[in-house]
Amino acid sequence: MTIVDRGRIVAAGTPHSLAGGGERIELRVALDEIAAARRVLEAAGFRVTQQADPVELRVEGAPDGSTVGRLLAAAGCYPDELIRRRDSLEDVFLRVTGAQGDTRS
Repeated sequence: MTIVDRGRIVAAGTPHSLAGGGERIELRVALDEIAAARRVLEAAGFRVTQQADPVELRVEGAPDGSTVGRLLAAAGCYPDELIRRRDSLEDVFLRVTGAQGDTRS
């Protein structure tokens, strides 16, 4: 697979290698548990970012959702929602090219 931006080859490789793994866990927890959940996950060595919604976290580096769930439960935090996501080809294109927003131009 090759990614071309404005006539230039900016990346080439297999979809998996271009995605760089591109897997993450996205979760929602109660607002009063968000700080504790973040601390627990960061202490486990995962990269945690808060999303636009104040009760959503993105966790990178976790092997699977059950690991995240067990860590949180041990700390008394229980997610309302926990989803494993993979980058789409559009996500990879936007990251590699630095493009933002609508790519139809």
